[in-house]
Amino acid sequence: MRLRLKTGKQAIAYPLASLVIEALGANLTSNLGDASHSRQTPLCIYDNEHRFSELDIRGCEMTEGRITRAVQLAEKVLQMELYNQGLHLAECERYSQLSTGQKRLNLNLGCGNKLKRGWCNVDMFAREADFRFDLRENWPFADHAAHLIYCEHFFEHLEYPIETSHFLQESLRVLEIGGLLHVGVPGTAWLMRSYGKPQSYYWSLAKTIWHPASCKTQMQHINHHFRQEGQHQYAWDTETLIEELKMHGFENAARRRWISDLDSADRRVNSIYVVARKLCDAGDMVPINTPCHANDNVGDRS
Repeated sequence: MRLRLKTGKQAIAYPLASLVIEALGANLTSNLGDASHSRQTPLCIYDNEHRFSELDIRGCEMTEGRITRAVQLAEKVLQMELYNQGLHLAECERYSQLSTGQKRLNLNLGCGNKLKRGWCNVDMFAREADFRFDLRENWPFADHAAHLIYCEHFFEHLEYPIETSHFLQESLRVLEIGGLLHVGVPGTAWLMRSYGKPQSYYWSLAKTIWHPASCKTQMQHINHHFRQEGQHQYAWDTETLIEELKMHGFENAARRRWISDLDSADRRVNSIYVVARKLCDAGDMVPINTPCHANDNVGDRS
């Protein structure tokens, strides 16, 4: 979508994002655009099909008290994303200076405060992580640099399908041939089976461990599972997660058991863990014939 400001016979088109940034740069306290124009000029909004409507904004000063909640929220989101961009670029630069081109990395992505000793722990919002990359963007790791990639209760925070596809594409690029990807997500099937059954043990765990006290009804618990106050972007079950991994070039994708020295103890109940192997690079015609074992190089299973 583009915005077009008309001043007399002249029409000036702006990308919508540019106008938003310009307005935010002025803290949204002045008139939109030049003050002499905004009081006299209708605002034409064009969508992708070139339809338009004119909004008469004469006299509509964009003072703080007259900014809509939606625009205020957009300002906060943009400010946050600009901060994320700066942090990501700075961390990528720091990694390039520290990296010695090492291979066979073990990557713990979206780790939060659950760090793994001897691994490269990555989380944008965890100050204790080794690096704070934005995993929605391109990763600084070289092709074939990782032996194993692990993410637990992070994948559901990515928007589907753009961010999830990017994550899996980058995982496939970074993994060595034969490397493993482990993905752990909250399970959804038990929740769905429990709806309408107040005696189900699921609700006891949800009320006492998983969900906030504000969740009173079954539907409130369901909404928290799917949305988690806007943090969760997509819900997964075993079948859907395996299909997604296969669609992005991973082979031998299968659900595995909880592994004591790899997975978090507090996520043992009602988590789905799927492991898949990279057997060839994208575009290769013939993959190597290597079976996938769920406990490769991760210790004993329990």
